Amino acid sequence: MLVRQKEEFCHTRTLFFKKIVPSQNAKRFYLLYPVQNTLFDDLYAVKIVYGRINERKKLFVKLFNSKSSADKYHHLCYMRRIRHGYEVLTYHNSSNFQRV
Repeated sequence: MLVRQKEEFCHTRTLFFKKIVPSQNAKRFYLLYPVQNTLFDDLYAVKIVYGRINERKKLFVKLFNSKSSADKYHHLCYMRRIRHGYEVLTYHNSSNFQRV
């Protein structure tokens, strides 16, 4: 039950991932937004903002024909960041983060 609640939480909030490894000169961040409806009826978007901390951001938007496929991709992105050692924080507004 707890795992399912955490998964649902991760799909409904904007998540902020960060990874800082001084020995590898790695200072990365990754924002994963929840699955969003588009202006078109049958399209869903997964929006990702990523890059090095304190440098230019990159934006990536991927479109899907079904909500289930968008949810699967969102979960895949979430699990990939976890596997790569990112710390997960929820994102409430531009200056307020909370650990998951």
